[in-house]
Amino acid sequence: TEIGKYAFKSSALCAPEEGEDVITIAGKLIAEEAFASTKIVMVKFTEAEKLENNILSGVESLKHLKFSKVFTVDETATDAYGAEMFGKYPGKIDLFINPDQDYMSGTIMTLKSKNAETPYTFKTVQREN
Repeated sequence: TEIGKYAFKSSALCAPEEGEDVITIAGKLIAEEAFASTKIVMVKFTEAEKLENNILSGVESLKHLKFSKVFTVDETATDAYGAEMFGKYPGKIDLFINPDQDYMSGTIMTLKSKNAETPYTFKTVQREN
């Protein structure tokens, strides 16, 4: 149900089979920096409902990011969400989200905390189940 804080940070995490690029993650909570500094290229979060800060910080290889369910972040958190929440280069990422997902305006996702708003601009955004 939960991918813990720093769970795969700086690991050699790779796709399940050679030749596959998509990693499927089924945790409901994706904790802080869970996949930071990995070499993930495509990831599909099938059950994620809550995201903590910087889940993909330092990831330079990410090109495809999918959230099947609507997710939330802690808007009462004091600190702003990190600039690399969705990897080092969100502008190179094709984002696939649930049609009911909040935080979106065009290709920009804005995550709010108690004291700040952090925008992320994606290459493309597709709304799908």
